[in-house]
Amino acid sequence: MIKTRPAHRRDADEAPRCRHLTRDEFVTALNWSTQVGSHLGLDDSAVFWAADPEGWWGIEFDGALVGFCGTIAHTSDFGSLAGPYVLPDLRGRGIGSATTPFFLQHLSSLLGEDHSITTDTSPGHRRFFEDVGFRVTQVGMRMSGKGERLPWGPGPCELRPLALIPFDEVEAYDTAHAGISRRDLIRRWIAPAGGLALAALVGGRIAGIGVIRPSREGYCTGPLVADTPEIAEQLLDSLCSHADGQVMALDVPESNSDALTLAASHGFRTGAVIVRMTRGPAPNTQWQQIYGFNALHPG
Repeated sequence: MIKTRPAHRRDADEAPRCRHLTRDEFVTALNWSTQVGSHLGLDDSAVFWAADPEGWWGIEFDGALVGFCGTIAHTSDFGSLAGPYVLPDLRGRGIGSATTPFFLQHLSSLLGEDHSITTDTSPGHRRFFEDVGFRVTQVGMRMSGKGERLPWGPGPCELRPLALIPFDEVEAYDTAHAGISRRDLIRRWIAPAGGLALAALVGGRIAGIGVIRPSREGYCTGPLVADTPEIAEQLLDSLCSHADGQVMALDVPESNSDALTLAASHGFRTGAVIVRMTRGPAPNTQWQQIYGFNALHPG
């Protein structure tokens, strides 16, 4: 049984402690984050853990686990910070502020000199990350709708299961659009159990990727990337048909007006706002071809 601490004000002489999470603790921590709005796939805990088991930290306070943070080095010069997440009843007591320097220093030590670190957060935490050197690089609109089986019709491209495409081609397409390599995550998302992952092909080359994976509420959608709005629509139509009658969550970059229009045309409505922030050089993300992005991390 994982011990968690009841809420009380942090005493001046007490300091939180950071340590690696066990696998079971990591699952518990992800469950905490879903209770405050994180939308994760049913298999996401296995995906994120397998990508970097040493990258997940627990925050202990008075001998109990009260929060967590991820420090994930995707490449030698790019990492992502997942959190810190602190249990709601213990927020405002300086636990996140006290531990964030450690997490940033540790992650920076894994990266090269001219590295960048990205995090996804809420508008209410924007100032917190600005104070430690982050700046806003994108705003995402979390949109939700309901899948429905749409009439089949010819589209601008051929759709094939993503798992049947040579992985090096899939990774190259994702990297070209995301602006960074996330090989380990993408490898585990190309054949989601109970979901659907498609490649759009034009002239034998990848011109789009669309993935949905089951979640507690229905389906998470993303990545949804396409060279043109027409290809994005064909992919989204197929994903909606697979999710017939189920809730679909789609994180849409605010800067891509075509993506917002496409989601609205399929009945998706705006909910929460996601703020993507970066410390250091921002990745060269091709936001105008991204119609639905997935987080680099949970939290």
